[in-house]
This record gives sequence, C-alpha cells and structure tokens, in this order.
Amino acid sequence: QLLIAKEKSHHASMSNLLGEKRDVEANESRLKVESEKLEEQLEQQGATIEKLQNQLLTRGKIMEKLQTRLDAKDQLLIAKEKSHLTSMSKLLDEKRTVEANESRLKVESEKLEEQLEQQGATIEKLQIQLEKLQTRLDAKDQLLIAKEKSHLTSMSKLLDEKRTFEANESRLKVESEKL
Repeated sequence: QLLIAKEKSHHASMSNLLGEKRDVEANESRLKVESEKLEEQLEQQGATIEKLQNQLLTRGKIMEKLQTRLDAKDQLLIAKEKSHLTSMSKLLDEKRTVEANESRLKVESEKLEEQLEQQGATIEKLQIQLEKLQTRLDAKDQLLIAKEKSHLTSMSKLLDEKRTFEANESRLKVESEKL
C-alpha cells in the first residue's frame, strides 16, 4: 500500500513536473519571441539614437556657424553705431549752422518784404495805367475794325463797278463793230 501510495505520489509529481516543463517551454518560446522583438526595437532605437546624435552634431555645427555670423553682425552693428554717432555729430553741427543761416535769412527776408510792399504799391499803380492803356487800345481796335469793314465794303463796291464797266465796255465794243 505504501509503495502504491508512493508510486501514485511519484506519478502525480512527475505529471506536475511535466506540466511545469511544458509551461516553462511555452514561456521560453514566448520569451524568445518577445526578446527577438525587443532586439529589433533596440536595433531600431539604436538607429534612431544614432540619427538623433547625427542631427545633434549637425545642429551643433549650424549653431557654431550662426554664432560666428552673429558675432560678425555684432561687429558690423558696432561699426554702424559708431558711424551713426559720427553722422549725428556732423548733423548737429550742420543744424547749428542752418539755424544761424535761418536767423540771418529771416532778417533779410523781413527787409525784402518791406521792399516788396513798396514795390507792390508801385506795381498796383502801373497795373492801373496798363488797364487805362488797354481800354484805349480796345477802343482804337474797334475803330480800326470799323474802318476795315468800311474799306472792304468800298472795295467790294468798286469791284462790282469794275465788272459792270468791263461788261459795258465789252458790249459797246461789240455794238461799235456792228455799226
């Protein structure tokens, strides 16, 4: 009985061990597939990390170039600022000169305005005289136009009389030849 019980116990243990062995093998198989997938992912991530490192290197070089450009631009801006300050100084000097000239010109323009006012009165008198002369000329033009019309009318009458005379002369010539 003891042997049978031990045999059954041994058989049950063996059966359990076989079940466990199958579970272990299934887990090993599943772990092998998962580890292969993880290896692929790691390879891909390694490639991605390498790409990122390359991009970082490239960006680092670009940043260095940009920094170099910025340094050059800073120098250029400093030079421009110095030039600008020099120009501003010159402009201030010129402004002072212009203000002095403006003051002098203001005095001169006031004198000229006085002269122009005096000349304006003279010009106004001359304009009145011109208007009077123009009125006289207009009247003379009207008289000349009337005389020209009268002359043209007289010339027209004379031409008519000449034609009449020539016609009479021609008719008389013909009559005298008949006689």
